[in-house]
Amino acid sequence: MDEMWLVVLAVCVAGLGAVAAWVSTPIMSASASLAMVDDATEGVSPHDEAGVKELRAGIVDKAKTTAFPSLMHDEATVDLTLVVPAYKEETRLPKMMEETLPALRQLEREDGVQWEILIVDDGSSDRTSEVAARLVAEHRSGDNLPVRLCRLKQNRGKGGAVRMGMMRSRGRFLLMIDADGATAAPEIIRIYRSGKKLVDDKGHAMVVGSRADAEDGTGSKAKRHGLRALTQWGMRMAVRVIGGVYGIRDTQCGFKLFARNTARVVFPPLHIERWAFDVEVLYLATLQPGGVPTLELPVEWNEIEGSHLEVVSASLQMIRDMLATRLCYTLGIWSKADGARRSGSCGTSSSV
Repeated sequence: MDEMWLVVLAVCVAGLGAVAAWVSTPIMSASASLAMVDDATEGVSPHDEAGVKELRAGIVDKAKTTAFPSLMHDEATVDLTLVVPAYKEETRLPKMMEETLPALRQLEREDGVQWEILIVDDGSSDRTSEVAARLVAEHRSGDNLPVRLCRLKQNRGKGGAVRMGMMRSRGRFLLMIDADGATAAPEIIRIYRSGKKLVDDKGHAMVVGSRADAEDGTGSKAKRHGLRALTQWGMRMAVRVIGGVYGIRDTQCGFKLFARNTARVVFPPLHIERWAFDVEVLYLATLQPGGVPTLELPVEWNEIEGSHLEVVSASLQMIRDMLATRLCYTLGIWSKADGARRSGSCGTSSSV
């Protein structure tokens, strides 16, 4: 009998050790990320076939690049930046751009909005950088760069790509938007106008696009497949219980607008670089004195074929990352001041 209890005890200890190792993975990754030089490779505009070959080879012509601005140290020079994280999006990116540009031009025409699109290639192994660079070249007018490309040296995950883009944006408002074009382009106009009305006297505002079925009966305009809809419901509950984020029905929609001052406090200290990064961003907003004015905005959203998301594995990873996030902030291992080391200039990073 004693031997049986020893076996049970050993199994329990081993199980606890495995869980601890599993939860500690994002903590270790975050420590490594904070220690890294927050840098990106330079892009090159393929004016000709030689330029395309250079891009594929990772060769950069300094004459074809311009330095990125710094979110922390530079003031806004345009009204709106769209940050587009792109990982293996050579097929879907052109269509998304084709649908997005008319909405931005409408904002420019009706509201006088100056805009830019910053595509962040998250270490793609396909032709994403080449496709993005061609889009840059197509829309370039002299020194005017309404479309820019930031190439990451290695895959960082969606959260890492979004953060790197935010840190290099020129806008008074910064909008993260997925490269697949799942959110209908006219929603860009709605979310920008909503954000402008929401800004408080500290320059803070955050508008969260939502695909959730509204609990108040208003509903959303999202169309989702069965498994993803069920997973989304389960994750909403986990976000409240584990992530500590309340009042937001859909934290994971890749369509969120931030006033520049808000981006300055939620993105530099961001530790999680994969699927749970949205939850940490929202949690960081709650840590600001007086909070950040936040609006959840139902959006028209359609599931697009070709997603790289594996629902089950991503959900487990997200739960693990939320556990790590809540633990680290509660115990003081992580702090909203951790982004200080990332607040310097963008170094050698540049746009095409």
